[in-house]
Amino acid sequence: MVRVRRLAAVVLAILGLLVGCSSDEGSEPPGDPVAASSPGTAGGDDERYQPTDEDREEIRTLLKTRANALERGDRQAFLATVDPADDELVKQQTTLFDNLQLLPVESVSYSVDDGAGYPTARVEGGDPVFRPEVIELVELDVDTRPVSNTLEDTFVRRDEGWLLGAESVPGRYRDDDEPQSRPWAGSVPIAVARSGRLLVVTDRDGDVAPQPLADDIADDIRFDAEALGIAPSYDVLVDATTVGDAHQMNSVDDAEAAAVTFPVVSFSTDRGGRQAGMRIKVNPDEAARVAADDQVMRHELAHFLTLERLAGAPTWVKEGLAEWTSTAPATLGDLVVEGDAYEHVMDVQRRLPTGGRWGLDPKADYLIGRAAVTHLVEEYGPEEVLALGAAYRRIAGDDPDEKTDRVLRRELGISEAALVAATWAELGTLHRG
Repeated sequence: MVRVRRLAAVVLAILGLLVGCSSDEGSEPPGDPVAASSPGTAGGDDERYQPTDEDREEIRTLLKTRANALERGDRQAFLATVDPADDELVKQQTTLFDNLQLLPVESVSYSVDDGAGYPTARVEGGDPVFRPEVIELVELDVDTRPVSNTLEDTFVRRDEGWLLGAESVPGRYRDDDEPQSRPWAGSVPIAVARSGRLLVVTDRDGDVAPQPLADDIADDIRFDAEALGIAPSYDVLVDATTVGDAHQMNSVDDAEAAAVTFPVVSFSTDRGGRQAGMRIKVNPDEAARVAADDQVMRHELAHFLTLERLAGAPTWVKEGLAEWTSTAPATLGDLVVEGDAYEHVMDVQRRLPTGGRWGLDPKADYLIGRAAVTHLVEEYGPEEVLALGAAYRRIAGDDPDEKTDRVLRRELGISEAALVAATWAELGTLHRG
């Protein structure tokens, strides 16, 4: 018997990018970096300094110097771009530099829009300050192109010229435009480990050692790939650091996600975005449990392995397949659930959960999705379930739930009503613990 552990997984999939990820024409990134900056949140003075063309060019040159220093591993040159009057900033930037040197960095660059200033951070002294829009682009060897992160960088003009005067760390942005993935930019040193191409990052002094975690995750990738009948892939960064705000990993209810899987995007100030890579963020508060519980990580890795194939499919297919894969080849009859969970799922309205309401009743949603996919896998095989993603994309319309009956009839020769009946028949085989 397999006891079901509740996983409140939130999959942040950028489906538009995944549908067209092989095209040279990119769609817009998630959120406009310029529009996302909030003019109502600021440090600094009300009277903003208006930089000259020479000031702007000096700031651009400063950023090029920082990028070159990061690529060359030149700490002295990098720290020479930082305001030495702020000891905390120097410490933060030293940690950022040292952390990035541990990662397999292919390139670093910055995209700058200095046409308008944003509210600045507070910098000691009365010297001029300016905050343009700055986007950091860092490409790791697990990515297909540089990953973009919008920065909150304030520059200050000291006697020796323009320097970095402040930079927000992830989880502490004043504006509502947190980085996509920037584990090197927190306030603590990181540790890095690899298992083949798989990349794992943890806090250096955290509760979980990165190398055993990397080896276990690589094993879980092979497990998932074999269950799904697909080739394994290892080009993903698993971030188990405390960087960012772990309490925002689940926006549906008060339960925190153990881990989330999401694509990261490459964009700049003057063009649209394209998918650049994949990330799995492990809740640092749950890292020890995740490391000891293969079911949680196998669920997330199933999302990683199937994200492109299932782009366009409804949430119940994606989550149901991830749940099935996490304990494959177990059937519903092999699972044990708490008695109240069984009674609840047998009492809810008998229909497939829609994407718009997914997660409002997670106790039922995950069991229903799992039962529906388990039936499909047992009847048709996992390859047919994966093929549903392409089938949903072939039918016009934005709402995948509205297409389900047509997809099922066309691809598998069954109706949605028949699948619902089979789903509750599967749920009836659950064992109550």
